[in-house]
Amino acid sequence: MSNSNQSWQSATPSAQTASDTPTVEKARERAHEAVDSAAARAEPLERRVRSEATSAQQKLHETKEAATGKVEDSLASLESFIKARPMTAAGIAFAAGILASRLMRS
Repeated sequence: MSNSNQSWQSATPSAQTASDTPTVEKARERAHEAVDSAAARAEPLERRVRSEATSAQQKLHETKEAATGKVEDSLASLESFIKARPMTAAGIAFAAGILASRLMRS
């Protein structure tokens, strides 16, 4: 057994490790080139996605501001209507309550 172990060790070059072989080095270089190439192609896409996200965020903020303004205007209009015609507003609220009650029953 010791004789076969010695023959295997003599067949393996001791000065050159697996990471130093030309095949491994070529594979390493190709892998680095592939990663660099993928990064170069991804960079413009990343910039575009970031730009689109920023644009979408800005549009969303503008839409939110517009909706908030419309809600505030509607509430102000409703408040002025209630102050000007309190009995009419109470009648409308009463009718809406009856309607909601009937809809919930069925």
